[in-house]
Amino acid sequence: MADALTSQVEAKPRLPIEVCERVIEAVYNDYYYFVSTSLATLSSCALVCRAWRPCARRVLFDYVLLRDKDALYRFAEILDTSPELGSYVRTLALRGYLHVPYSL
Repeated sequence: MADALTSQVEAKPRLPIEVCERVIEAVYNDYYYFVSTSLATLSSCALVCRAWRPCARRVLFDYVLLRDKDALYRFAEILDTSPELGSYVRTLALRGYLHVPYSL
């Protein structure tokens, strides 16, 4: 019985990582209403499989928006922990507001 289960598991076809990367890249939608959903999906993708993590992180960290000092400090901690993520950042936006204390 155990041999039958093992052979069934091994018989499943695998997709090439390039196909998975294309799907992950297609998940992100920068339309305003879908950004938060896209980011949550990409975060899940980064946690699903080690092979998916670099591609998901590349898309996640392409555009980083920091709205307050706390976000800036959290981002700095992330970069201290995983310095390779800094190479994925293409755009870093600092957006503060005058009426918000502790804003950038």
